[in-house]
Amino acid sequence: MPRANLNRDVILEAAAALADRIGYDQLSMAAIAHQFGVRVPSLYKHVPSLPAVRCELAAQALGELAMAMRAAASAHEDCPAALLELAHAYRRYAQAHPGLYSAIVRAPDPSDAAIAARSAEVLQVVYGVLAQYGRPQEEMVHDVRTLRAALHGFVSLEAGGGFGMPVDIDQSFVRMVGILDAAFRQSRL
Repeated sequence: MPRANLNRDVILEAAAALADRIGYDQLSMAAIAHQFGVRVPSLYKHVPSLPAVRCELAAQALGELAMAMRAAASAHEDCPAALLELAHAYRRYAQAHPGLYSAIVRAPDPSDAAIAARSAEVLQVVYGVLAQYGRPQEEMVHDVRTLRAALHGFVSLEAGGGFGMPVDIDQSFVRMVGILDAAFRQSRL
């Protein structure tokens, strides 16, 4: 008989919190089961596998990130402010949810409809901000990749303790986004 407090949503919520606490790569069915004081087979009544849980977490993270970036960027109509707020939202999400953030670093499996849809939401927000720069359409994919590489690089170095110099990290982040803004203002890279 299944435990009354155990269901798919409860398991996924616990897995998300656990991923943020111990790291996405350390997430296992055994670790999730331990959270509930049950054995692993008890979880399989509600979720099919660890890869399925990971896919659910990736879709959740992408949806949350898209929502956060959309809210941040939509509050500003000019390019530099919208880009900066989008970047801040990205960084805040990565800081607040390091495990879930790790779930979205890899390119999504195109066969997973939920992840593909959430990835499209993130891209829609990013393209919306970058479109304000009036750059040629053929440059947009490069611009998206440049922005993602810069933001991911920064938040990854920050999370890993890679900024040891005694200079304000927040100022470095704002300067980096300012450099991206200047690059995006050019008609061609």
